[in-house]
Amino acid sequence: MPRKGPRLILANFRKLGGFHVELVQAGGLAPADLDRLVWLHRETFPTFPYDFEKKLDLMLTSPSSYVMAVVRSRRNQRIYSFSNLELTDVTFDDGSVLRLAEYDNTMRVSHCPELGEIHGLGAILRVVLASQAARHGVDLCHAESRTGLAAINAISYHSGMRLGGTLESHLLISGENDIRYDAPSRFQSMNVWHLNRDALAVLPG
Repeated sequence: MPRKGPRLILANFRKLGGFHVELVQAGGLAPADLDRLVWLHRETFPTFPYDFEKKLDLMLTSPSSYVMAVVRSRRNQRIYSFSNLELTDVTFDDGSVLRLAEYDNTMRVSHCPELGEIHGLGAILRVVLASQAARHGVDLCHAESRTGLAAINAISYHSGMRLGGTLESHLLISGENDIRYDAPSRFQSMNVWHLNRDALAVLPG
């Protein structure tokens, strides 16, 4: 499958029209926007075990740890896609620091009342946030994607991320009790995607 790449994703988003990307902090969003993010998360991850409201509390109390972006409709001002990076510094014994950025959520709806079916909103957020990661001096930007969800893996691939490997039977997303060795297990395998410092440096701004 040919890789679209960040520049083509940006170009396609501009052609789509009707939407714009906002870089935000949770504290800068209106209550209706925060409610919309909770709704988007429930629509995208209906069986996820934690409520996104708890994550928003962390984003509100630790704004410097998160880089957030939304795609908003110019027509009705609603948010149609959201993603964020969680920044973490790892300090080694010699005093050197590795700055990591993890894509913590990527959620979107594929239908807009005014425009019908829409595509590419998740990919544009990946590109915009990766560019922000570069500006924050990030050494490694990474994401985990369920192996069984083609759409989110395609977003990672087309936005220029590299596949680092697969974590087999890594995560229980359904929120139900499970015993790893009972069949069929609900533990899901996760693909690990990444952009290193060199790849971040050449992203379009």
